[in-house]
Amino acid sequence: MRIIKVVVCLLLLITSAYPIAAQQERRNQSIYLNLAGGDASVVSLNYDRLFTPTPWLLISGKLGAGWAADSRIFQQDLAGTPAHYLTLPHHATVLLGKDERYYELGLGGTGMILVSGELDAGESPAYKEIYYFFYPLIGCRLQSFGKNSFFVRVYAALPLNGMVPHQTELLFQPVGIATGFSF
Repeated sequence: MRIIKVVVCLLLLITSAYPIAAQQERRNQSIYLNLAGGDASVVSLNYDRLFTPTPWLLISGKLGAGWAADSRIFQQDLAGTPAHYLTLPHHATVLLGKDERYYELGLGGTGMILVSGELDAGESPAYKEIYYFFYPLIGCRLQSFGKNSFFVRVYAALPLNGMVPHQTELLFQPVGIATGFSF
């Protein structure tokens, strides 16, 4: 009888400690809203997944969808309707740091698909429907790993393929700010 009490007590102790250990696990997935650019979007909703080869080195992969517009959206006196784009940002980065502060370095890209707007005179629709920006990025990330924890990311990116003449009307803001939560 005494052995049964000891086993029951040990089982209760083990099962009561499990939720505490589960809460301290690292939350490797995040959903966040990217504002103010950085990935060729004016605004985008993103999913981020972290892979943890070591405690101080993390690898991040991001996929998202967003919206962008050309500069005519701010210049109402120009002829033509502003073009609106569906953006598909993605990246792979390495995060170095510990606790909740990480430095981020990696490569990203954004595909842009023309959704609405007028083309300039003489341009064929096939020429201006799709763009792709490829860029290195550097930034910092504040991310705690508790349950439903807060996430903040500030980064800079500059496209390697540049702003060629037919893309000069696109807004590419080199600095991005993102906020969301991890789960």
